[in-house]
Amino acid sequence: MTQKLLVTDINGSTRECLHITHDMNYPGYVRVEFASHRDAPKTYVEWYPLDDFIARNPQHAHIVNKGKQPAKDDLGIVSKATLTSLSDKTKNWKSDMFKDFPLWISRGTGEGQVRKITGNTQNTVTIDVPFDIKPDKTSQYVISHNVHDAQVMHNALPKV
Repeated sequence: MTQKLLVTDINGSTRECLHITHDMNYPGYVRVEFASHRDAPKTYVEWYPLDDFIARNPQHAHIVNKGKQPAKDDLGIVSKATLTSLSDKTKNWKSDMFKDFPLWISRGTGEGQVRKITGNTQNTVTIDVPFDIKPDKTSQYVISHNVHDAQVMHNALPKV
């Protein structure tokens, strides 16, 4: 006999689901698959913020905590750059923690450019496509999945 997976959703309702997974395509979210009661055998998926899901469903924390936790967003000032990398001597990152994150040059030389990070070391990120304008020590950057088609210009980040 298969044990039912019951989850408490954002409305406080308890519902039976088919699968619960930590979705690395949507960092910080839990993917919950449900059976459709109106259109069987189809299924549908809902995503829940990780912290909210665990708060409402502590019995399932072991399922979503098995996966690699996404890195938190970061920002800083460029110490050195090439056309395909950017370094910040103040950082001490874990290797490849920002792989596949967007990198946005938010201020200074090269402002407005967005690239995908292909990997990182302790204080250097490498990108998928060379910068059109190489950032320099006047450049500030943001590493975040919330960067999409950045068009903001002349913005300022807090001092780091």
